[in-house]
Amino acid sequence: MTLRCKDGDLAIIVRETPECVDNLGRLVEVKGPSRWGIGYELVCWQIRPVNAVPLMVDVDGIIVREVVGWESHVIHPDTWLMPIKNSEEEKNETSEVAIKKPLSIAYEPVIV
Repeated sequence: MTLRCKDGDLAIIVRETPECVDNLGRLVEVKGPSRWGIGYELVCWQIRPVNAVPLMVDVDGIIVREVVGWESHVIHPDTWLMPIKNSEEEKNETSEVAIKKPLSIAYEPVIV
């Protein structure tokens, strides 16, 4: 299985649950290792925003707005994140190059 993100990437949230739609378009830092996300049933990464603006998160089944850090252990599915790659990283990619376009391309956020 090929993952979109890797540990240390910056990524944009491009897919979200309806309750957390405010998170779409947010820039986050990705931290590994990746792991199976119970509840999502997808491979997930731990994430935190690059700024101190709160994210909408599920805390024991209740959606709250919270400032998230690494200690919060918030996870997000790999397929719901679009990594930001610099041009040098793209030159070194050997698989799925057609999918990993520069950030300047348009994307349409999807709400699940």
